[in-house]
Amino acid sequence: FLMICSATSWVSGILTMRKSWRVFGAVDMAIAWLVAMVMFSSGAGIESMLSVLIASSVLLGIVTYLNQTYEREMING
Repeated sequence: FLMICSATSWVSGILTMRKSWRVFGAVDMAIAWLVAMVMFSSGAGIESMLSVLIASSVLLGIVTYLNQTYEREMING
């Protein structure tokens, strides 16, 4: 759920050129990683950690693509 919130805020921040939403998305992803580490240390399976890592890599791939696509608009705006 936290990764979905992070993806939504980060991608919408890039598309609407709002820096605050991009920052919120990055912070939300860090919180998701912290929650995943707590879950993993409390006995969650390796599958849970793998799913968080896969979701993180997909999210970062999307964000990187959008940043490269809208680079000029973000620099000017």
